[in-house]
Formats: sequence, structure tokens, C-alpha cells
Amino acid sequence: MKWPFFEKYKIDPSPWPWELANWSDLRWFLAKSLALNHLVTYPILGYLQAYYLHTMYIEDSDLLPDHYTIASQILFCILIEDTYFYFAHRLLHWKPLYLMIHKIHHKFPHSISFLATSAHPLEVASCF
Repeated sequence: MKWPFFEKYKIDPSPWPWELANWSDLRWFLAKSLALNHLVTYPILGYLQAYYLHTMYIEDSDLLPDHYTIASQILFCILIEDTYFYFAHRLLHWKPLYLMIHKIHHKFPHSISFLATSAHPLEVASCF
């Protein structure tokens, strides 16, 4: 299946995943990986996050910080999260971790969003 709009902006010369000979095997692997992460791993992590952070809920809006403080804290959190993600991703390319955990993420060499979310549950948990 070729769509002229997407072919026009395609950078990677390799064929699309659905054009590969083993696409049915890859599709089944992708479906299992996405189902596990989106139906099991994410809900568990979300529940744990909500359970442990519910005590931080503020009912009195007078206790909230001013807009400058909120903006500066958001920018700080973005900086910390991006730095953490970069070094965590570099660590996952260390051979023992790559072979055990991160190799699943690189099973698909294409830059397509739903392929990028295919990852080992431990990798998902480390980046949550």
C-alpha cells in the first residue's frame, strides 16, 4: 500500500513495515507488546502513581503558588525529565540491558509512532 502524500515526505529508504515478508509475525509481536503495555503496565503504574500521590492534593486554591513559580517549576521538570530520559536511554544501549530489555524497542527500524511504543514492560516502567 503506497500513499503518495506519505511517500513524498518519507526519509527512510527502507520499505514500510507492512511491505516486509515477515509482517504477519511482526504485527502479532507488536499487538502483544502494545496490549501488554497499554492494558497492563500503564494502568498498574498509573494506579500506583495516583495511590502514592493522592496526599499531595490541594483543596484550598489560596495555597497554590503564583504563575511565575508554576511556569519555572514546569520548565525545571521538563529539563529534568529530558535529561533523565536521555541518560536512561543511553544506559539501555549498554549491551546487557540492550539484550535483555531495549532490543524489543529496536525490533522495528522504522520511525512510525505506534512502532516506537513497542517496548519491554521494564522499559515502560522506567520512563513512566
